[in-house]
Amino acid sequence: MKNVIHALLFAVSIVVSCVCLADESASSAGDEFRATALAFEKKAKLFKGNARSGISAIYSRQAEIKRNAATLADQGRWDEIDWSEYQANENKLRALMGQ
Repeated sequence: MKNVIHALLFAVSIVVSCVCLADESASSAGDEFRATALAFEKKAKLFKGNARSGISAIYSRQAEIKRNAATLADQGRWDEIDWSEYQANENKLRALMGQ
C-alpha cells in the first residue's frame, strides 16, 4: 500500500510540474510591464481633468514607455529598453506630488 501511495504522489508531482511549466511558458516576458502600464492608465484617469492634469499626462507617458518595454521584452530585446525618460518622469512625479 505504501508503494501505491508513493507512486501516486510521484505521479501527482509530475503532473503539477508539467502544469506549472505550461503556465509559465504561456506568459510573455513583457506581461509585468503591461500590468504596470494598466495601473499607470488608471492613475492617469484619476488625475485627468483636475488641477493636477500634468500628473495625468506623465502617467499616460509612463504607460506608453512600459508598453514599449513589454514589446521589446517579448522579443528578447532587453538591452534595447531605455529607461532614461521613465526615470526622469518618476522624478517629475515625485516633485509634483510633493515627495
